[in-house]
Amino acid sequence: MHNLIANITKFRQLLINVYGADNLKDGNFKRYPNKPKASDIEIVAIAFASESMGVISENLLFSILKSDFPDYYQTIPGRSNFNRRRRKLQPFIDKLSEIINAVLNVFY
Repeated sequence: MHNLIANITKFRQLLINVYGADNLKDGNFKRYPNKPKASDIEIVAIAFASESMGVISENLLFSILKSDFPDYYQTIPGRSNFNRRRRKLQPFIDKLSEIINAVLNVFY
């Protein structure tokens, strides 16, 4: 399997380039009263990286992170919180998907 953390890093950088560092406060699209364990950028990057690698089950994703990348696993929220935040960030995920599709369609 490819390196999941490397893919997350690439998607995180892509998100920063697309949305601009000026529009993000601590990597978040909105303000949170309490600082979250992982930023919104991180949540979206994990979602994109896992889907791009064919990891469609979140149980599988979290078991891979826990067994292969235990240090990184400690920095992300639990599965329930991850799912809740990912659903709230769906408009940003959709926008990034459209941008990626537009770029890929240029080559075909």
